[in-house]
Amino acid sequence: MHAESQSENAAIFVNGTKLINGVARNLPLQTGMNRFEITVSDGISEAVTYTVVIEKLESGDNRLTSIGVISGLAGF
Repeated sequence: MHAESQSENAAIFVNGTKLINGVARNLPLQTGMNRFEITVSDGISEAVTYTVVIEKLESGDNRLTSIGVISGLAGF
């Protein structure tokens, strides 16, 4: 996962673990539903939390051929 904020003062957490702004980090995916809570706080305004749910199907072919948003808005 690569998370980046426009604010230098922002702290970004994924499932409670702090990320370094702009630095990619590998997050494990288990077969089934994987839920990630992404919280961004600048220490001034109220923290904002985004929820991302990824379903990993069991498969012998694990190459990604496409990705998309089914419903909702994905803006970063």
